[in-house]
Amino acid sequence: MLQFHPIQLEDKKWIDPLLAASDNMGGSYSFANNLAWQRLGNSEVCSWGGFYLNKQETAERISFLFPAGKGDLAAALRTLMDYANLRGRPLILFGASAQAAAFVQQQFPGRFSVTADRDDFDYIYRLEDLRTLAGRKYHQKRNHLKKFQAYPFTYAPLTEADYEDCIRLSAECYLQKNGIAEYTGQVEQLAIHTFFMHFRALGLMGGTLRVDGKLVAFTVGERINSNTLCVHIEKGDIAYEGVYPAINYYFVNHVEDPAIAFVNREEDMGLPGLRKSKLSYHPVMLLEKYQLVQTDFQKEGKSL
Repeated sequence: MLQFHPIQLEDKKWIDPLLAASDNMGGSYSFANNLAWQRLGNSEVCSWGGFYLNKQETAERISFLFPAGKGDLAAALRTLMDYANLRGRPLILFGASAQAAAFVQQQFPGRFSVTADRDDFDYIYRLEDLRTLAGRKYHQKRNHLKKFQAYPFTYAPLTEADYEDCIRLSAECYLQKNGIAEYTGQVEQLAIHTFFMHFRALGLMGGTLRVDGKLVAFTVGERINSNTLCVHIEKGDIAYEGVYPAINYYFVNHVEDPAIAFVNREEDMGLPGLRKSKLSYHPVMLLEKYQLVQTDFQKEGKSL
């Protein structure tokens, strides 16, 4: 019997080892992200058979993040299928890698449709590329950076003393909307509050840019697997030209962990402007994610 519950900070001690076992570089497999963004999908969590299970449920559907951990994966998927089917719903899996999707098709041939979720693909960059901005392809980024460097700015690691200013700046950015759906923007504000409420406990790191003492940009991220830094939040005051290239540049240049080789700047949510911006940094790869939907489920005869 699966016993799901809303994710809490105390769950970190058992979830982190299961996430580490999968060593996934996707932002969906960050405990901090799962905790902070839980309201977006009404998500709940539990463990089963050595796997971390994350459920999102609405009146219309039940879906699960592809399980993370080590054990009998086929058995874990059958357990999720039984859970969904007994509640009158087909099993839906999201965030699955190409390898994970292939596993499902092999274990359950002909029983699932597979759809690439392009809007959810994570953008993966080489750390060294973002640090140096070398070559012709980064010429425009270097120009934007130089324009920001003309301001009397300072960069510093994000500390507790910055939290209030960061929350204020994020609220100002929310009021500008930037194309994000209103509910998503509201949940993002709650997520940012969660990051700062538990900053140290979540193992987060960040950076700030100030001009004449005024906070004009901040970023928050963490190492999410053996070699990847994931950037969760990046906010800037666009009145300062080049502010976004600058906060990205100085943050990655202050990363001290020698194991980090890649930077995950997460998905574009299908927003054209965000997609253009993320592509302009020339990712080394797009981390593909797939949605799998059980196609052989018949609702008739199923009940709680």
